[in-house]
Amino acid sequence: MTTRPRPTRYRRFATIALGLFTLNFLWEMAQARFYSSMRGLPTWSATWLCTRAAAADVALLALFFAIAAMVARDAAWPLHPTSKAIATFFALCLLATVAIEQWAIATRRWSYSDDMPVIFGVGALPLLQWALIPVLSVLAVRFAFRKRWTVLRSGP
Repeated sequence: MTTRPRPTRYRRFATIALGLFTLNFLWEMAQARFYSSMRGLPTWSATWLCTRAAAADVALLALFFAIAAMVARDAAWPLHPTSKAIATFFALCLLATVAIEQWAIATRRWSYSDDMPVIFGVGALPLLQWALIPVLSVLAVRFAFRKRWTVLRSGP
């Protein structure tokens, strides 16, 4: 069995991170109109805020992946997920969303427009974002490393 050189793995992770950044950025830009604090901002100011938010989203995803890996005791947990790793990852994603949104609203860091659907005081769009994009992130890792997984599962 041959293993891929490390640069290939790093390129795959970088590609996944860039893809997740792009998805988060597009989501942030699309939902911007549902935040009254974004209305009236110059285009570049709004774009910069969404860029920073997307970068923070990717950093949080990476952190939650790492925590799930520690819980599973397996850095490749998306390739052979356990219920503990999945539950940890998705619980962290949703809990962080609720906590960040509630903190930001309470401290007036941002505010929802009347058009934002709200569930128990939290915007439905950020909740939906953090329900969908983490699923896509796990699927992206599974897809990017599928050949290696097949080789490892089938044995020498």
